[in-house]
Amino acid sequence: MAVEPFVARLVAGVIQLGRDDGDSSTLIADIGWMLVNVFGGVTRALGFDVLMDLLNERSENVQLLAAQLVLNHGTPIEALPPAILRILLEAKSAHVRALGAQLFSRLSDETLLAQPALVLKLALSHDAQVRQAAHPVVHRLAQADRSFSTLALARLMDSLFRSEPVEGLHEDTLKLIKESLAITTQSIDVDTNWRLLQARSKGARSFGAHLLSRWSPQDFSV
Repeated sequence: MAVEPFVARLVAGVIQLGRDDGDSSTLIADIGWMLVNVFGGVTRALGFDVLMDLLNERSENVQLLAAQLVLNHGTPIEALPPAILRILLEAKSAHVRALGAQLFSRLSDETLLAQPALVLKLALSHDAQVRQAAHPVVHRLAQADRSFSTLALARLMDSLFRSEPVEGLHEDTLKLIKESLAITTQSIDVDTNWRLLQARSKGARSFGAHLLSRWSPQDFSV
């Protein structure tokens, strides 16, 4: 049996399984493993139309498989159709969005620096998996570009002043600032530090307390 037609049948079978009633997640995962690891030579060259068909399925399991196939595709990330990355980043499933963020992180620094708002949106995602995939990108870009580092600090600090929409977001944001923007935080003045300490948000107060060691008591005098 020729390999390509067999792979086509597997892909068609996955789509049908995703549409059928009942839990087919294990079977789809098993077929997906075969497509990536056994027939990788074929699936690395799958047509973009096939990938789009899989990504547009309602089944999260099928979308996850599609995301894995995109990650393992032979086409350079910069040459992938923008629609593919957009679907991954806007998927309902946090797992699929996390894979989208992982794919997004493979873009060149030049491409990523041209869309800082999207980078920081992912870094502040309500989904922990997406945040974790985006944080190394913020770290990388902050080391490469001072303007991005300044913008990132302002955006992340602003989020700390706001109420925490999901548990863990402020903790992750503080960790990102401390580990990736430490040099940039040296530009924070005493008045801003005071605002952080007086904020209603626990995240902002925690960050303000972290910065206290750089000041003397006289710096806070009126």
